[in-house]
Amino acid sequence: MKSEQSANSLTDEIVEEPGGEFSNTKVYQHLISFITQVEASQDARFRANLEILVQFMASLDPVWRLVQSSAFRVKLLKISAILGISNDQRLRDELHKDDKDLAQLLVLVASSDVYKKAVLRLKGGSAQNCIDLIQDILDKGSIPSGDEPSIMKARRLLVRLSEASDTLPSSLFIRGVSRLDKEATFGGTFGDIYRATFEGQTVALKRIRVFQRDSAQHKRFCREALLWQRLQSPFVLPFTGIDAESFPSFLCMVSPFMRHGTILKHLAENGNANLETRLFEIAQGLAYLHSQNIIHGDLRGCNILVDDGWHACLADFGLAVFSDATGVTHTSHHGGSVRWMSPELHYPQSCGLENFQRTFASDVYSFAFVCVELYTGKPPFSDISHDAAVMLRVIAKERPPRPCDVSGRTTMSDALWTLVQQCWSHDPAERPSMAWVLELMQDGNEELHLIPPSTYLQGLPNTPPGKKQSFQVHLSSRRRPKGPGTTVYQTLSF
Repeated sequence: MKSEQSANSLTDEIVEEPGGEFSNTKVYQHLISFITQVEASQDARFRANLEILVQFMASLDPVWRLVQSSAFRVKLLKISAILGISNDQRLRDELHKDDKDLAQLLVLVASSDVYKKAVLRLKGGSAQNCIDLIQDILDKGSIPSGDEPSIMKARRLLVRLSEASDTLPSSLFIRGVSRLDKEATFGGTFGDIYRATFEGQTVALKRIRVFQRDSAQHKRFCREALLWQRLQSPFVLPFTGIDAESFPSFLCMVSPFMRHGTILKHLAENGNANLETRLFEIAQGLAYLHSQNIIHGDLRGCNILVDDGWHACLADFGLAVFSDATGVTHTSHHGGSVRWMSPELHYPQSCGLENFQRTFASDVYSFAFVCVELYTGKPPFSDISHDAAVMLRVIAKERPPRPCDVSGRTTMSDALWTLVQQCWSHDPAERPSMAWVLELMQDGNEELHLIPPSTYLQGLPNTPPGKKQSFQVHLSSRRRPKGPGTTVYQTLSF
């Protein structure tokens, strides 16, 4: 009797909330069905309250079903504990089925323009609930791994909601970070880097210098954290979490501390040792990003670090975007490093494009300039003082000269120099994919080997440079025929 009364009080507590538009889709129907089969749940009042509870959830539209689902799950599990069935394996099996149903509901919402607009209007606790749910579904892998388009839709919706609501998943926040230095170890354009410790390891805290809610910097922080968190490659700086305790009113992104610093510093201290190997690692890191449908957007020497094994790691994803975001989505993110930016980012019309839009091709262009930067130890066009003048030269199809030493002897191999020239072609469609870049680098240098086996390259095309690609690159390797006037690097609308 006592357990029935407790369960009744829980169901009474839930049904006080208002409902919405009717829909037949149910949430946690497998768990509910299992609960109703328990003998202790046969009390008439309990079953009536449970029926009201089910009707309440069924009355919500898909968006609000997602928002309310976590609270609904907690209440049902409390009821299960009272009924003495919380440790039953059958309960966990039913929850697993319900997780997959929730994932299908999320895909439904992420595939509808109407529902996506409703999601992006969420604020406060509702936005937090929805963000935490999407993050949890992605973490659990509840969307089938073979359904890459649906996974990408969920990831894009998570990023957009985070930016719109200035909210991040609760699971990304970590506790127990201890700052080691009062002063920043390094200062960049948008933020500062501090040394700290976390779980016995030295880490770096990246603190954004201006951090106000609803600010462009805050939205950039949210996007960077969410894109970065799922990247796993030996040539990409690992993401540890978000620290909210070290600096009052500031959030910090946490990553392993790279004591060797940037690739520029490392090469200068070690006489450019194994330079082409480091470039090959950078190419692998960039190819991995592209296989994940992510464009780095700001590739340059200062954003490439060196780990304890002397391997190159791509860092700073503040301008990173999904590859199928539209030019409109990008308009608030026109920043970047002028000397490494492709001509279509300076003046789209010079390349036959209508809008500013970062693409895989613009990353490939930046890679070419990183090659020259690392061989010379200087920024591209180092003889030109003003960025505006550099921009005009790039638009006029001028490029840096081949790197050479003080005696005028070339330092870059013929094979790599040929590849660099292909990568910085004025026409974005003439630039090779990063998968092809890796093959060409290996063809030119037998000592270069993919580490580890590059399974992440399966979704990238191997079209020789100079040939137009006739399909769209996607993570799932699905190929989309090219429409009139399009190229491989023009992408789908968000």
